[in-house]
Amino acid sequence: MRIVTLAFLLLICLSGLGQDALSPERLFLEQSASDGLFVGVSDPDVDSVTGYWQAVTRAVTLYAYSRNTTASIVSDAYVNENNLFGDIRYEHVMRGIAVFETECTNVSYTVESVSETRQGEKIVALRVSEDLFGLIFTSTYKNYFNAVSYENYDAIDGKSEFIVQLDSCTTNYELSRYDGMCVHRSFFRDSIVSAEQNGKIYDEISCDDCPETDLFNSYSLENGLWQAFVMSFEILSSKIQELGCSVKSIKDKDNVDVHGDGTSEGEGLIRSVTRHHISAVPEYMCIQDNKLVVNWKVNKLE
Repeated sequence: MRIVTLAFLLLICLSGLGQDALSPERLFLEQSASDGLFVGVSDPDVDSVTGYWQAVTRAVTLYAYSRNTTASIVSDAYVNENNLFGDIRYEHVMRGIAVFETECTNVSYTVESVSETRQGEKIVALRVSEDLFGLIFTSTYKNYFNAVSYENYDAIDGKSEFIVQLDSCTTNYELSRYDGMCVHRSFFRDSIVSAEQNGKIYDEISCDDCPETDLFNSYSLENGLWQAFVMSFEILSSKIQELGCSVKSIKDKDNVDVHGDGTSEGEGLIRSVTRHHISAVPEYMCIQDNKLVVNWKVNKLE
């Protein structure tokens, strides 16, 4: 009778782990810096050791972002428009780089839980503190982006690199985008550990703060939670630029009738520079239509 009772209790516990409220995915999505709990996620289908350290370093990164990050963004916008007897031709080009850097010199952490999603991603929840005997942590995120628009052609491409070092443990995540396609590579201690993992499917997970129709801030989950999360840094960049930037017009030519025959041309190049010390945390995250919906909360530090 006692064995049956224990087996029944074990079955209840195991079935409870499958509930959405306790799922590893929801633990990552609903993490809150105000609770002091930071949750990292690994790439899908990596070995357990690599997955564990990927998740740990990424959780510590979120902790560091919540405290102090130096954000630098430089972007150039070029416009060239011509009206040749009613035939309007234009060229719009935007190029730039965003760099986020953070460093903590005495990081200590306590692991609260380790779990795994159905997609083979390791989820590690931990609490972070700083003391004299802690570890050195650095994180550098770089994103190069390029957007081109002509009369009948549009293209957006870019490359992101995310290097995190916790003491002697280094992880590197690279994400390249071209014409709507994404390719990523992950490195763990200088060895490549994962490449493309297409076709991942996630259950819908909503939250109270996440609008049902906020698909503008959404990113495909076909390659896992972390890739989608890294892509949301474009939202973070936009919010940082909203804090204030310096704008300089490098070249400016008004759209005027050059030859007095109804034709006109205009050309301009504008550079914006942004640099702020910020704290940043995900304001909300949820999953809709196999996309990660993210919004960031950013505070400017003095």
